[in-house]
Amino acid sequence: MIDRRTIFLGLAVFAGIALASFPATSLAAEYQPMFSPDFLRRLDPESRERFAALEAENRRRWENRNPQAPDPQEALSAHEQTQLALRRIEESRALAAARERRDARAESNRAKRKAQCDRIAAEIESMKGGGVFYEENPATGERVYLGELDVRKRVNTLEKRYKESCLG
Repeated sequence: MIDRRTIFLGLAVFAGIALASFPATSLAAEYQPMFSPDFLRRLDPESRERFAALEAENRRRWENRNPQAPDPQEALSAHEQTQLALRRIEESRALAAARERRDARAESNRAKRKAQCDRIAAEIESMKGGGVFYEENPATGERVYLGELDVRKRVNTLEKRYKESCLG
């Protein structure tokens, strides 16, 4: 009976023999040009230039698809460029989020200021319309009615505050 170690050893020997029988060049095929030098010699200079450009593009594509020896420095450079691009994207997202927060705060402040200005304007209109006005005494909680002079002073104070806060 054959055990697993024997099978594994046999497979390893077979793989070694198989790899040794193939030359290294057959595993990594060389680039074969599309056009022969003889064909290119027979062309006029303008056509030769076009075909040479086609050949260069074909070779570039082939090398990208079948790299013979990857350049580690080029791979590192590409990785660094990718990381730099990702950092820039992240920074731009952070800046955009900060801008949105700032705009939201500014909008909230504008809304609060408008509400305050509307409240002051409504109080001025109410007091100019006449009537009986009072304030609560903070110590006793009783109503203290305002006289005509107190109402005018309060209207002047509110108008001054409105001009400073809402118009200025």
